[in-house]
Amino acid sequence: MTPNSDELKVMFHFLIVRQDAFTKRSYPGGIEAFASRFSCLRKEQLAAICAMSHQELEPIVDDLRSNGFDNLDFFEGMWDGLSESFIAQDPSMEQEIRLTEWLLGRHAGEVLLVRLAK
Repeated sequence: MTPNSDELKVMFHFLIVRQDAFTKRSYPGGIEAFASRFSCLRKEQLAAICAMSHQELEPIVDDLRSNGFDNLDFFEGMWDGLSESFIAQDPSMEQEIRLTEWLLGRHAGEVLLVRLAK
């Protein structure tokens, strides 16, 4: 979709990384070095980085790939909070969905909540 001349397209891009992959892939300095370098959110077994564009995440994905990470270690997604918030008002949309074989997500109001699948 192309915005009108007086509109600005706003979408949020995110990267979710399994924390156990930092040990598995022998990432230099581990999750602590990654979190310090890229200012990510962390909880339980996941680390997350949010950005305004895919291009902002490219150097981070390049860093992960250069250290042996693959698509089983991270998930890159996109969130349009405005339209998704309307969808999330439908109670059926609050059910958890599988984003990857290892990542589950669900809408909760205006946000997307993710967790490691068991």
